[in-house]
Amino acid sequence: MILRVFLSMIFVFGSLSVCFAMSPAELAQAGKYDEAVSAYKKAVAGEPDAKKKALMCKELGDLFVSREDFRNAADQYVAALSYSRDFTEQERQLMATRMSWGGRFEKAIGELNTIVRENPANYEARIQLARTLSWNGDLKGAIREADTVLRVFPQNRDALLVKASALKWQGRTNESLVIYRKLLKEGEDFDTRLGYAYAQMANGDRRGARESASMLKPAFPYQKKEAANLLAELDRRTRPRIDTWYSYYNDTDDNRLNRVGLRYGQSVGNWDMGFYFRHTDAKDNNLRNWAQDYGITAYTKVTESLGLGGGVGLSPVGDGGTNYFVTGNVRGDFAVGNGTVGIGLAREVFSDTAEIIENRIRVNSARVQTTQRLTDRISLFGSYQYRDYSDDNNAHDFQIAPSYRLLTGTPAISVGYRFRYMNFDRQSLGGYFDPNDFMSHQLFSTISMEKGKFSAYLEPYIGVQSFRRYGDDSTDLIGGVYGSLGYQIAKYLRIEINGEYGNSAAESASGFEYYQIGAALGFTF
Repeated sequence: MILRVFLSMIFVFGSLSVCFAMSPAELAQAGKYDEAVSAYKKAVAGEPDAKKKALMCKELGDLFVSREDFRNAADQYVAALSYSRDFTEQERQLMATRMSWGGRFEKAIGELNTIVRENPANYEARIQLARTLSWNGDLKGAIREADTVLRVFPQNRDALLVKASALKWQGRTNESLVIYRKLLKEGEDFDTRLGYAYAQMANGDRRGARESASMLKPAFPYQKKEAANLLAELDRRTRPRIDTWYSYYNDTDDNRLNRVGLRYGQSVGNWDMGFYFRHTDAKDNNLRNWAQDYGITAYTKVTESLGLGGGVGLSPVGDGGTNYFVTGNVRGDFAVGNGTVGIGLAREVFSDTAEIIENRIRVNSARVQTTQRLTDRISLFGSYQYRDYSDDNNAHDFQIAPSYRLLTGTPAISVGYRFRYMNFDRQSLGGYFDPNDFMSHQLFSTISMEKGKFSAYLEPYIGVQSFRRYGDDSTDLIGGVYGSLGYQIAKYLRIEINGEYGNSAAESASGFEYYQIGAALGFTF
C-alpha cells in the first residue's frame, strides 16, 4: 500500500515537472489551454525584452482566436503592438482585423490607417478599414474608404457590400437596395443576402425579407447565429401584438387624469393593421368628465420610397348625456435626401382636461414634418402644423431641432437644441393653452441604452419660454425630463414604466407645471 502511494506521488510530481518544463507554445499544442494561457501571461510579465513580449502577446492572442474568444484576443494584439511593431504588414493587418472582431474598434482603425498610409495600394486593408469604421458608427468614413477602392476596382464585391451596409445604416435604404440587388444578380452569398433582407425589412418589405431569409444557406456557426437573429427580428415585427397601458396626469391647476388604453396590432403581408381603445377619466376641483377613443388604423409601403396610412374612429364624450364624434387621419411619408418627409391630416377630439371635455373641443389639423440625417452624427427635425379648433380658434405651430450624437452603441447619447414658435388667433376660453407669440428655446439630451433584458431612455431639457395671453406678457425659465425603463419578462412579454415632469407651457394642454407617470405591458403571440 505504501509502495502504491509512493509511486502515485512520483507520477504526479513527474507530470507537474513535465508541464513546468513545457513552453507556453508547447502547452497550447498539447491542448492544455488553461495552462498555456497562464504560462503566457507569466512569461510576458517576466520578460524584459519588448520584442519577445510582443511576440508572446501575439501568440496568446492567436490562442484566444482558436477558441473564438475575440475579445481577449483583441486585448493581446493591442498589447503586442504597444510593445513592438516589428511584425510584417500582413501580421499587423490580421491582428487589426481580429481586434475589430473583438470590439477594439479605435485601436483597429488606428492600425489599419497606419497600414494604408504606408501602403496605399493595400486595398484589402482599406476594405477592412471601411468595414471597421462602419461598425464604429463612422458611416461617412466607411463610404469614403469604400469609394477609394471602387474608383480603382469598380466591381470589388467586398467594397460594394461595405458601402451598401453603411448606406443602410445611414437610413439611405433605397440606395443600399440598388447595390445589394446588383451583387445578388452577379451571385449569391450569405452576407449579401443577409444585408439585403435587413434592408428590405427596414423599408417595410417584410414579405420580401422573409423570402430572402428562406434563401440563406449558413455554413459557419456565426452565419447560423446571424440567420437566427434575422428570423427572430422578422418574427418580432410580424407577430400579432397587444399593448395595454395606464397613465396618471396631474398639474398645478388641479387637473387630474386617469387613462387606460389598449392597442392590437397585426401584420398582413406588408400591411400593418391595428385597433385601438382609450378611456380618459378627467376631473378638477369643479368638474368630472370622461371621454373615449377607439378606431382602426392601417399602414403600408406602396413603393420603396412612399408609405401611406390612415385610420377612422369614434369618440364618445360623456357627462350625463353622450355625444359621438367621428375622428380619423390620413398620412404619407416620402424618402427624401437622407431622411423622410411626412404629411398628414387629422380630426381629433381634445380630451386633456375635464373642462376641455365639457366644452366638446374638436381639432382639425394639417401637418408636415421632416427628419434628415445630415452627417453620421448630426440630425435635423423640423415640423409645421396648422390646427383649427371647434370653438372658432386656430393655431400655427412650428418646430426645428438639430441634434448631435456624442456616443453611438450603448449607451447612445445625443445633445441638441429645440426651437418652437406657436401662435393662436385668440384666447377662446376653451380650457386649453392658447397663447400669442409663444416661443421657447431648449437645450436637450437623449440617453438610451440596452443591456440584456433591460432598456432605458432618458430625455432631460432646460430652456426659456415667452408668450402673451389675455394681455399679459410672460417670460420663464423651464425644465423637465422624460424617462422610461423596460424589461423583457419573457420572449413575448415586455413591461415598461415611464414618467414625465416639466413646466414647459406647450407640453401640457393647460399650460402649467405638471407630472405624469405610467406603465405599459406588451404581449406578442
